[in-house]
Amino acid sequence: MKVKALIGSSMAVGLLGIGILAGSVVGANGASAQTPSATSTPSVTQSAPKPQATITAAITQQAAEAAALAASPGNTIDHTRLGTQNGVAAYDVDFTNGGGVIVDANTGVVITIEAAGMDQGGHKGGRHGGGGADQAALAAKATVTKEQAEAAALAASPGNTIDHSRLGDDNGTIFWDVDFTNGGGVTINANTGAVIATEAAGTDQGGRHGGPAPTPQP
Repeated sequence: MKVKALIGSSMAVGLLGIGILAGSVVGANGASAQTPSATSTPSVTQSAPKPQATITAAITQQAAEAAALAASPGNTIDHTRLGTQNGVAAYDVDFTNGGGVIVDANTGVVITIEAAGMDQGGHKGGRHGGGGADQAALAAKATVTKEQAEAAALAASPGNTIDHSRLGDDNGTIFWDVDFTNGGGVTINANTGAVIATEAAGTDQGGRHGGPAPTPQP
């Protein structure tokens, strides 16, 4: 009787050991199946590029120009451009005398007043140096009007939008520097109406965009 019990106990222990071993193998295989491969690469989702921020203004350009003239009376506006000043939306109002006023585009408050000839947004030196106090003197020598010069510029470089135009003097040759909103422009002889040079988008030295010299017309 004791021998039978001993044999039964031995068989039970053996079967239990086989079961534990089988469970260990299955568990190991299961864990292995659930473990990611060391060479697998997680998928990467590329986000779409962020659109460029658009400058918005709470006040109109006309209101900004009125504020500029009130802050610096007696001047004549040459052109106005919406941009940013230290991260704040602002109108840069340029006068024909080379001065200007920067106006907060949301509150209408004057940020900066620039004296005649000191406007950093205007034209400085070089062949586009006919800015500031010279405008009146140059206008007296020009026989081609601003409107005629702009029409000639658009004919020479169609499809553009004029940002502003300004008279200049290149070694005695009076010219109209017509700037486009894309940073290009056309230089027009202010006495004959002939095209002197054309400037591709982003290369107009007379505007706020640096770049190579304009391409003379053949």
